[in-house]
Amino acid sequence: MIGITEMQYGGMLTMVLLALTVAFQVPRRSMRNKIFAKARWMMAAGLALIAAQFLLQYIGGYRQMGVTQAVFWNLLFFMPCSISINMAILFVQKKGHIDKKNVWGGVAMYLMTVALLFGVALTDDTPFEQESALLRVAEYVGATLFLITQSYYFVSLYKGYRRMQRAVDEYYDHERNDLLGWMGRSVK
Repeated sequence: MIGITEMQYGGMLTMVLLALTVAFQVPRRSMRNKIFAKARWMMAAGLALIAAQFLLQYIGGYRQMGVTQAVFWNLLFFMPCSISINMAILFVQKKGHIDKKNVWGGVAMYLMTVALLFGVALTDDTPFEQESALLRVAEYVGATLFLITQSYYFVSLYKGYRRMQRAVDEYYDHERNDLLGWMGRSVK
């Protein structure tokens, strides 16, 4: 039977390989287009953060400590990872021009989550290695902030996808799902 340790190790290797594939297996389109090249690096950074999260949990044994400690580290790493990947897709959709509200909205939610988690972890009387009811509540609030952030980015990505789909439909006078099918799958 595969244990948690092996799953974390496998997840870490998978994310490292995905990040390296995105970063160094350069498609022809990104060589010709600076927007795709920059988006590729933002996507690779997000994937590398997931690998770092798996490595930290693997080395520190946080997953074995309990759910509270694992969720703490998941929130700290998954939020910037998802922000980076969402920014990469928005960067492509908006031809290299990302609104400041898209960037700072995600960063502000992440900073609020970090302040909340570390504030509770430092002020709670329960040691971090033990289950803490207060930290669990803080993680629920952090997970809610993460959900709000992801919902906001989903709406932004979907609006951009629909805008591009309408532009392609108007240009070709009929629906061309083959041109934007990859983006629709990414948004979903």
